[in-house]
Amino acid sequence: MRQKLRLYRSITGIKWDLSVPDNIVKDIANKINNYVEPFCFDKNKDLVPKCLWNLLKQATKEDLNVGMDKDSCE
Repeated sequence: MRQKLRLYRSITGIKWDLSVPDNIVKDIANKINNYVEPFCFDKNKDLVPKCLWNLLKQATKEDLNVGMDKDSCE
C-alpha cells in the first residue's frame, strides 16, 4: 500500500498524513502547487468518499482560490 501511495505522490504531488489511526483520514498537501488542506475525517462517515474526491480535485487545481466547504463533510 505504501508503495502505491509513493507512486501516486510522485505522479500527482499529493501527500497524505499517515500518522493517524486506520479509521481516520487526515490532511492533504501538494508540493507542486503549494496546496495544504488540513482536515480530519472518520472513515466510517457516509460522505467521506465524496469529500475526499472533492479535496483531491481541489489539490490538483492550479487556481486555488476556488474553495470547498469542508463543514458539509463532517
